[in-house]
This record gives sequence, C-alpha cells and structure tokens, in this order.
Amino acid sequence: VVPMMSGNQGLRQVLFIEKAEGYGSVVLDNYNLMPQDVMFVISNSGTNTAGVEVALGAKQRGLKTVAVTSVAQSKGNMSRHSSKKRLFEVADVVIDSCVPAGDAQVEIPGWTSKVGAVSTIIGMTIMQSIASETASILAGRGVKLPVYPSHTSGQNAEEIHALEQEEENLMQEQARRMAGIYR
Repeated sequence: VVPMMSGNQGLRQVLFIEKAEGYGSVVLDNYNLMPQDVMFVISNSGTNTAGVEVALGAKQRGLKTVAVTSVAQSKGNMSRHSSKKRLFEVADVVIDSCVPAGDAQVEIPGWTSKVGAVSTIIGMTIMQSIASETASILAGRGVKLPVYPSHTSGQNAEEIHALEQEEENLMQEQARRMAGIYR
C-alpha cells in the first residue's frame, strides 16, 4: 500500500510513510477485510514498518498473508518495525523474489551506484503468474470471475458492447467493495 507519488515531495513522502509506525494500521482500517480474504504484501527489503504492520494487522483480522520479498536482502538488514520482525518472518507464505541486495543491477562506468531496479519487474511477474494460475484453477472448478476486458483486440460491434457491459459490471463491483475506504 503506497500513496501516489506526485509533486516534488512524492518520493520523500513515500520514503517517510513506509517507515512510520501506525500507517499500515490506518490503511487496513479503511478496508472491509474478511477472514476468507488473502493479503499479499510486496516489499523488496521486507524490513520497512508499513509492510510488516500490514501483514501483522491482516493476520490479526484472520487473513492469510503472502509476502513477496527478497529473503536474502531482508536477512541482511534489520527490521524498522518495533517488533523487530521482517516480512518473511511474519507472513504465512513467503514467495522469494530472489532479487539481489540493492535491487538495481546495471553498472554504469564511472558511477558508484547501479541503476535498473528489477524488484518491480519481478514482483509484477510473480503477481501476474499467481493471477493467471488462480484463474486457471478456478476455471477448472467451473468458476468464472470478471476480468477487465481489452478494447484493442479487434472485436466486432457486438463483442465491444459485451465488453463494455462487463467493464461496467466490474466498475460497479469495485465501487461496492471500496465503498468504506474513504471514511
């Protein structure tokens, strides 16, 4: 859970908030979470307060928790959370992204720091793989969930209308699920 990074202070705000005790709990309080939900927490380092706090708070609410994190990087650093626990130590399931320490991987001659962070790419690949496999498993059980439709696949007018209706249904369901967020 990361706020939008905009304006000249966006990055500084995120860097502060992810370390602020209490922020994760406030975020969780804005959602109507139920024990059958699963909370994915993605943090490359797994040591910042917000991620650990969200995982602990989700578990207190009876949710299963899944961490996507670099275990090696996390083990090499101390937790910033008051519990001194790192994300991989509090989640029910840990998916190791295997991202090397420092995240960035491209060396530039004459520069002391690498560029080209890979954690976002790997994290999204992991999440899309999980979504695809989950859809496959559900389809095998006869369950069909709504999928946000693509409007650029060369559909005819009837197919476009059906996609637009599916999109409208998805938006209504999303609004229903998010109704309590901005209290």
